[in-house]
Amino acid sequence: MIVSVFLLVVVLIIAWFFCRPFDKTLKKIKEENYSPTEDEIKKCLDTYRKLNILTISANFIGFFVGQVYMVWDGIRAGRAEYILIRAVLIVAQAVAFGGISCMSTVNGLDSLLAKPRQFLKIKSVGNLKKYRSMTLTSILTMTFFVTLTFMAINMICTLYGSFAMPDEGVWMKKGVVCFILSMLLAGYPFLVIIFGLTKRMRHASGVMEEIAQEGDLQHHIDITILDDFGVLTTSINEMIDKLSLMIRQLMESTDTVSYTSKIINASVFNSSNAIDEFSTMLEKINGNSSEQNNLVLEADKSISRLAKSIKVIREHLAEQSNSVATISSSVTQMTANIGSVAETAEKARGSAEVLTQKSEQGKQSIENAIKTMQEIQKSSAEVQEFVDIIKNLASQTNLLSMNAAIEAAHAGEYGQGFAVVAEEVRNLAESSAKSARNIQQHIQDMIVTIDNGVETINSAGDSFMDISRKVEETANFVGEISAAMEEQKIGAAETQQATINVVDAVHAVNDLAQTQTDDAIQVREFMRTVVKASESTLKAVQDGVISTMHLKESIQEVKDSATNNTQSVDVIEQQMGLFKV
Repeated sequence: MIVSVFLLVVVLIIAWFFCRPFDKTLKKIKEENYSPTEDEIKKCLDTYRKLNILTISANFIGFFVGQVYMVWDGIRAGRAEYILIRAVLIVAQAVAFGGISCMSTVNGLDSLLAKPRQFLKIKSVGNLKKYRSMTLTSILTMTFFVTLTFMAINMICTLYGSFAMPDEGVWMKKGVVCFILSMLLAGYPFLVIIFGLTKRMRHASGVMEEIAQEGDLQHHIDITILDDFGVLTTSINEMIDKLSLMIRQLMESTDTVSYTSKIINASVFNSSNAIDEFSTMLEKINGNSSEQNNLVLEADKSISRLAKSIKVIREHLAEQSNSVATISSSVTQMTANIGSVAETAEKARGSAEVLTQKSEQGKQSIENAIKTMQEIQKSSAEVQEFVDIIKNLASQTNLLSMNAAIEAAHAGEYGQGFAVVAEEVRNLAESSAKSARNIQQHIQDMIVTIDNGVETINSAGDSFMDISRKVEETANFVGEISAAMEEQKIGAAETQQATINVVDAVHAVNDLAQTQTDDAIQVREFMRTVVKASESTLKAVQDGVISTMHLKESIQEVKDSATNNTQSVDVIEQQMGLFKV
């Protein structure tokens, strides 16, 4: 008895030393709301492992070594008779009871430490495989075989007692007591295991029910015993973590989908408005394109008419160029004729000046002759004849002068015949000079008879004065004709130059018309290309209108889908709001 008490005290002291690290950690957790580290959790779990070793060692020493010693000491001291079967049955019964005690103690300690281990907040046994206890199946199997062995040994002991005790009443009484005690002792380990398992299952069921009702995925099942149920609890906790992560990601995705759905709704709304505006614009563009196509066709027709007009202009310009060339030749010839007439007029003007001078000299001579004739009155008859001749010459000269004036008047347009008249005047002048010389000769011969011709000479002097005036007028007319011819010559030169300029201008216009014709052809080709492009553009715009209508219908479908999606997201958000992650 003393040895048993001593052994119990030693075991309790060792157990106290083993439990000190666990006790310190629990105290720190309770007082400071401390979260233990993984090393501290391992030290706390190592306490149970050490206590199991201590329990097994104590039961082995107490129920096997101690019982063997007690049987040996009783036989040695003579307190018991040495019977081998009896000694074996006693030791076997003690060992079986020790097994039940060991199993009950180990499972009892495991259940007793379950609540303190709950403060460690163990959620997984993945990193704690070293500290795992036996599987629940192994524990139940071992407990079953230990209790079965204990009951079998007790039954054998009861049979052995029936031979040792002839009193049937005593045997029956002790047999019933042995059966009841065996049943109680054999059932206790099972009750401990089942009670602990039921308690943990009830706790796990409560947590799962709380999660199911409140959706609080922040709760986990604390692992108190590292057995099969602990592994199952680890899987449940991992499932809760994964479910929490999935719900969290789903909530984030739902938020993203909700935000995206709002953006899609806004985008679809804006796109719908933009498509409406775009459709309106396309319809306007379609109308404008039709008008533009008509305008382009009209422009093409106008360009064609312009090309034809330019061609006609070129033909007219060619005719005009030929006409201007003919006019230029005529103007050149006219200029040459005017130059010739001007030269003739200039010569006539010189002759007229000489004639005027001669007339002046003749006038002086007549005056002198008058004076002389006064001395030669005797030759008046002959002088009268010569005077008559002079009168005739004067008359002819006067007539020719008039003809010259008339011809001079016409010389401004044609300039023909004036040279003949001028030649006749010159011949008459020479004839007059010759006659004058004859008159002078005859006067010398007829000085005596001149007195009779004084009156005639006076008359001749008056006539000569008239001739002189006419000659002077003729000279003036010839001068005016010469000046007019000079001006005509200058004007003709300017006209010729202007005609040359006109010819050059006509050629330049013809070249420009050719360039315009080429440009018109290019523009016409370009307009044909523009017509084709305009028709293609019109068709593309019409196709765009049709495509826009289809796109509008598609956007409306997207809008309806986005609205349904938003409603679905709202429902999902309401459902996700039930969870706490």
